[in-house]
Amino acid sequence: MKRPPSKNPSVQATPEPLAWWLVLLELFRPIFTAPAFATFQELLTAWVLCPARRTVTGMMRGGDLVRRRPHDAYHRLLRSAAWSLDSLWDLTAELLIGLFAETGRIDLLLDDTLFHRRGRKIEGVGVFRDAVRSSGGSVVYDRGLNLVVLALRVKARGAASRSPFPSPSDSTARGDRPSSTSPPRRSAT
Repeated sequence: MKRPPSKNPSVQATPEPLAWWLVLLELFRPIFTAPAFATFQELLTAWVLCPARRTVTGMMRGGDLVRRRPHDAYHRLLRSAAWSLDSLWDLTAELLIGLFAETGRIDLLLDDTLFHRRGRKIEGVGVFRDAVRSSGGSVVYDRGLNLVVLALRVKARGAASRSPFPSPSDSTARGDRPSSTSPPRRSAT
């Protein structure tokens, strides 16, 4: 598979996957101090390569980080190192939008879910609507963390549609007749 040409000349000069990865990580260097960046680089690489659950401990095992630093160094990076989460997300958003939204239009997907966690030491716990247990007639509330996920929907190069599912207009154009027993398909665009 051929990579799309990049506007960054240093990226064009490094065709190997590892070199691409290192150049990509270098874009995040200004956000961190030098020691925190080295830890971030190791942890993010382990996150990408990790075949297990992506907990810090799972990434340490999967990325063979156990021998590199003390166990708490990776937890300390996330908990109390000198870096800004806002700056990290700002840079990540700029990179993704610049790479995948060449036309200027971006599609964002927003979802929230109730993560059932309790206890006095859990920060941000509250009472939220539980969409899984609620039904049309009754609304169920429960305690937990309300996790909000914002995703950038991208159109794969060469793909005809942004949705993996055919829209009703696609099936009508092929001459398919909708089944009376199946629910109507909706377009995600």
